[in-house]
Amino acid sequence: PQFATQLGSGGSTGNFTTRSAQDCSGPFGKDMPPILQHRPSGTPVPDFLVMAAPFTPFKSNGDVNTAAILPLAALFKETLGVNAVWVMGMRGQYDALSTFERKAVAEAWVHAGRAHRLFVIIQVGDSCQRRAAEMAAHAEQMGADAIGALGPYEELCSNTKCVVDFLAPVGAAAPKTPFFYYHTPGWNGKGLNGVKMYDWFQLAATAIPTAVGVKFESYDDGEFAQTCKQYGSTKLMLYAPCDSLGHWEQKTPGRGAFIQAFLAPMCHRIRAAFQRGDTAAMRAELSFRDGCQNAGGNFIERYFYAGFGKGMDMGHPRPPQPRATTSELATMNRTLHSCGFFKQSWPSASTNEYTYIV
Repeated sequence: PQFATQLGSGGSTGNFTTRSAQDCSGPFGKDMPPILQHRPSGTPVPDFLVMAAPFTPFKSNGDVNTAAILPLAALFKETLGVNAVWVMGMRGQYDALSTFERKAVAEAWVHAGRAHRLFVIIQVGDSCQRRAAEMAAHAEQMGADAIGALGPYEELCSNTKCVVDFLAPVGAAAPKTPFFYYHTPGWNGKGLNGVKMYDWFQLAATAIPTAVGVKFESYDDGEFAQTCKQYGSTKLMLYAPCDSLGHWEQKTPGRGAFIQAFLAPMCHRIRAAFQRGDTAAMRAELSFRDGCQNAGGNFIERYFYAGFGKGMDMGHPRPPQPRATTSELATMNRTLHSCGFFKQSWPSASTNEYTYIV
């Protein structure tokens, strides 16, 4: 697959407006936090992050396959329109990796991000605070664009201050690197830590001075809107997922969104429809998503990147994630062709030209 036209770099330029402060969107301009301006990679901060969370690739013997990361980064950026990656979150199975393996994966993604101009956020969170701090220091040493971390997930906190206090040493271990909070209030049907982001940013202002944003997996659009109103001028609010339309329809798009990598072109189209005020087109994209959905999910998606070229075989996941069956892979291939995945186009954010998967 090739682009018919190349996506723009998406670097942050221009002036900030009152409206963009309230909806958390648009280029930072003069309000960009200094820590975001001075990063060793030189990769521009996209005006809108279309952010994927890559699977960690494994070899047939179960070892981590870092050689697959560079071609995967090229596929994400050059073919699917991804401009940022959240490395080793749940989909990346950080909890199934040793510290040595996590460091190897982080290094490979930082290298790949520089090669393909991807904004790379390394998720360093851990139930062990010292291990999280060790990962944060390593990410800074490698020159990651940012780090992210979730709060404790074994022995839980009961309030936001407890989470901020837990993560303060993690941020301090990478004092020159932007910090994102991984806001996951409910995993496996359980509420985690009782955090509200408008409280978190207030408490983190002094405890974690490197805090610049959040991967917001709350689905609480009211919480997102209130946080945008209070902190939209200076924070990178990244909604997860892009195709949850509530935050678009209340006119708080944020400065980016998580999306499964194979649906990144759809995220570009949703944003373009939002910018021209076309709610019907935004909702129509959900039909495309639903048609393609059983090709993705949280597990089977890892298998179809190998079809784009040599070196991108992600292999089987580690337990407890399930292995796909031959029948499931056959269904995935039929779905990708029937849902129109290979016939997509979307407008570039920086030009009015269209980009194609062909």
